Amino acid sequence: MYPKLLLGLLLLTALCTRASAQEGEFLYPAPFYDGWIDVYVAPGGNGWAVGSCDNIIRTTDGGANWTDVSDEFNVDRWRSVTCLPGTNCRTVFLGINNRMLRSTDGGESWISHQVNSSRYDFSVPGHIFGYREGATDLFVSTDDGESWERTILPISPKDEILFESAAEFAYFGNNVFYRTTDGGQTFTESAPFPGNIALCTRASDGTYYASIRDRSFYASTDNGASWEVRSVQSHQSTVFKDLWQDTEDSLHLIHFLGIRESSADGGRTWQRTGGPGINFSNIRRAEGRVFGAGPVMAAYVSDDDWITHKYQFGDKRPVFRHFDFVDANRGFALADDGEVYRTSAGGRDWELVSVTGSGDAYHTYVMDDGSLVVSNQGGLYISRNGGQSWTDFPLPAGVSVSGRHAITRGPENTLFVAARETFLHLRLDGSVLLRNDNPGPGLVYSDLYFVSDQVGFYTASFTLPFWRTEDGGASWTEIPRLVVGNRPIPFNYLHFTTPLRGFAGSGAVKFKTEDGGLTWSNVGNILPGGNILLEDEDGNLYQQSGDRLYQSTDGGDNWNIISILDCSFSVHAAFRPGLNQIIGCTTGGFHRFDLDVISPVRERGHTQKLSVYPNPTDGRFSLRLPEAANGEIRVEVYSAAGRLVRTGRDAVLDLSEAPGGVYLVRALRNGTIYTGRVVVR
Repeated sequence: MYPKLLLGLLLLTALCTRASAQEGEFLYPAPFYDGWIDVYVAPGGNGWAVGSCDNIIRTTDGGANWTDVSDEFNVDRWRSVTCLPGTNCRTVFLGINNRMLRSTDGGESWISHQVNSSRYDFSVPGHIFGYREGATDLFVSTDDGESWERTILPISPKDEILFESAAEFAYFGNNVFYRTTDGGQTFTESAPFPGNIALCTRASDGTYYASIRDRSFYASTDNGASWEVRSVQSHQSTVFKDLWQDTEDSLHLIHFLGIRESSADGGRTWQRTGGPGINFSNIRRAEGRVFGAGPVMAAYVSDDDWITHKYQFGDKRPVFRHFDFVDANRGFALADDGEVYRTSAGGRDWELVSVTGSGDAYHTYVMDDGSLVVSNQGGLYISRNGGQSWTDFPLPAGVSVSGRHAITRGPENTLFVAARETFLHLRLDGSVLLRNDNPGPGLVYSDLYFVSDQVGFYTASFTLPFWRTEDGGASWTEIPRLVVGNRPIPFNYLHFTTPLRGFAGSGAVKFKTEDGGLTWSNVGNILPGGNILLEDEDGNLYQQSGDRLYQSTDGGDNWNIISILDCSFSVHAAFRPGLNQIIGCTTGGFHRFDLDVISPVRERGHTQKLSVYPNPTDGRFSLRLPEAANGEIRVEVYSAAGRLVRTGRDAVLDLSEAPGGVYLVRALRNGTIYTGRVVVR
């Protein structure tokens, strides 16, 4: 009855032996692509798109049709795709880990360059500049990318580098403005900005503009020596993707949702002027067009003013966030923008039933009497006819759930609701079983769940303490913030497997409690890295870490890989009613793991099934798998601390640049995992 779902990020540490790990299965849609990293479609119709699932596709008709060419490449991770302007993508640059692939014949053949760039600039005639955030390398080519020279920047850039000429350029790094007039030999520096820089641009009259994440907007008319505030908190969000000046001297700012705001007075006032409202992971402009690539299996191409636009790969896809099943086959899913979907085939097919509310999706629950309750940014709603029509949930007078709130199912067809500074236990007709108007500083509820009828937890923010009740919400006890040394840390997950045993933490910092949160112990790297934690009726724990499913049969002390599904992750997961299966949804689709056919990994540590030679090694070594292990290989190398340091698809690896020590080598072939250790001297 009670959801035991952990959304978080833990670290991988288990040293796994050979496992007969069964593949999971993608349910919807097929083929499954969840997340596009970059897209480029030239005005002449040729174009490319690269995705987070190592997939790459191309078009020759402006995006009307796409061809999957992923099998033509042996690439572990795509970073970007860019075409040389004016070539109709005959000259194309594909960014991958630590290098770049370049084609001058439209993709028929490729040349590899040691150019570690994800952004390219063509604004200076006869020059191509390549760079990326987080790296100090600036690459320059004067022969259309055939050869490159490298310059070392004083600090890595934040956002784009602004080129005036080959010798004059400027950028922000670590909230300081750097400018050079001698091609990067020397730089002038501004005083540090008071906030985190998000975007910058240079206008035609030489004015520099910068936007920081507190929504303030700055301008400099003296080459960055001094800056003035043009506007304060004038934008709709604090996450920005692009900033530029058009030919009529108006400024345009694009948010992560694709919303465009414009200013005709140098950034002093702003108004919304368009945009699709889609969560894009990457937005950029080239050849008079705007390209947006997003995590929902869709890409977007628009003209530079965003007046005309076209979705790539079909219509806009739903952004799934939460789901619940009636039985093994029937279920409902909630997507952003109030969209409610229904399946009658166990998640293989989903149809849009209705739209209710608006904004980000939170939760959807099928109640015991068949009613459907959903919550999103727009409010809380109930349907008594299978989602065909909706009414506002009958809340008590004076209670509002617009904006952030949290709900979860209670006992006997009831609902727990945390909204603003009020906690409620309600029947579905709105009658109040319990009301607490002072549960704690719950200005913004992030999560709410109950382990039993009486014991529950809520979080107001991942940077604040969380709260615990032992009497169904009538009273709440503050659990202090987690501390490492003298430094309180934020946590991005909180999960209790029993009223007393729970896990919390953030990234590499992980804690475990055995007394309901009163005291915590740092468990370091015991837990695998994942974002989903479920518990079955027998007390077994399951966690999905990227494309791997882990199981613990001892309360979370030890974990074994039991299944693998390439390119899968989950934003929500649950057990399929009546079946021993886990259903998971990403933002763009659904997948499942059948626990009845999965053989768990029972042994831990080193296995002789994977031979590594020479061992010890000075860095270069080879893998020897059993002769029966035919097929494509996928290799991962982890440090002793559990950090992923190398990936590849070849049986020969080189760690000569890595520090000396012991490394875990994992090889996956045809659903079977082989592991071994190698000592680098």
